[in-house]
Amino acid sequence: MNQFNPFYYMIACLGLTYIIMYSEIFNKPRNYLINNYTIISKLLNCPFCVGFWAGMFITVSYYLINPIKDILFLPLASCAFCGFFISIFKKIINS
Repeated sequence: MNQFNPFYYMIACLGLTYIIMYSEIFNKPRNYLINNYTIISKLLNCPFCVGFWAGMFITVSYYLINPIKDILFLPLASCAFCGFFISIFKKIINS
C-alpha cells in the first residue's frame, strides 16, 4: 500500500473496534475495566466511541509509523472481514 486508502483505513478501524469490544482475548481486561470504571464501561459498550478512538489510534499510527503501516492495517482489516462473514454464516446456520 503506497498511498492512503480510505476504504482500507475504515476496514482496519472496524477490525480494531471488533477486537476491543468482542474478542475473547480481551475478556479479562475488558471486564475488569467495565466493572471498576463507569466512564470506561460506557465507552466500551458504545461502538461509535470505540470506533472513534480506534480511528484516532490508527490515524496517529499511520503518520508516526509510516514504514510499517501494512503490518498494522492488514491484521485489523482481516479481523473485520472474517468477523463480518463469520457472523453472517452463524446467522444462516442457526436459522
